[in-house]
Amino acid sequence: MDRLSWTMKGRPVEAPNLSVIRLLIAGGISAALVFMLCWISAELPYYTPAPNYVRLFTSNYPSALAFTEGVSWSLASGGIIGALVSLVYNGMARIGG
Repeated sequence: MDRLSWTMKGRPVEAPNLSVIRLLIAGGISAALVFMLCWISAELPYYTPAPNYVRLFTSNYPSALAFTEGVSWSLASGGIIGALVSLVYNGMARIGG
């Protein structure tokens, strides 16, 4: 029953595979967009936890170099997380989890 699950009618159906590259790209872009939104909201006059998230990825906040550095690290870490999610999902599908 490797990589198969059963439908209500008793026919086997193969579990879908997640693309590692697609999730790597999606995770990277999503993390970079979250970083940009936090960068913008960190400039708002009321308290938000956004500056803490921004400082997670950069050291010289606020500057253009810090923004570039933060987006780059967000892309990298989001990509790694996305790739790990797809690898774990595909591994679990192989063992029928």
